[in-house]
Amino acid sequence: MNDLTNKQSGLLFGSYCADALSLGVHWIYDSQELVKKHGRVTHYKAPGADSYHPHKQAGDQGHVGDQSLCLLTFLSREKMWDPSVFMEDWLGMWPNYNDYVDGASKATLANVQNQTDKTQGGSDSV
Repeated sequence: MNDLTNKQSGLLFGSYCADALSLGVHWIYDSQELVKKHGRVTHYKAPGADSYHPHKQAGDQGHVGDQSLCLLTFLSREKMWDPSVFMEDWLGMWPNYNDYVDGASKATLANVQNQTDKTQGGSDSV
């Protein structure tokens, strides 16, 4: 592997590790509350039943990581970018998805229902 590929791989794997590490404490933005509930987060934690991710286990990806894994799987299989084909994969992940779905994803899913070209259904939400 060349240096750029190593850096890109590190960036990608780092993002997956960070997503999994933060899953159990997702959406706790008050640092005092975070420390009180979890102490210093140094390992994967399962999200609580009252969290946005009640069906996830320690070390799983959140909704953003799951979408990123969908993209990685697509690119690994296709070896090229084709937005129309990727949208088929992305749309295919949602019917049985049993975790939190963010506003941008919900808006995109609603928008593409009325689009012939599914790549034109993106949302303005971030």
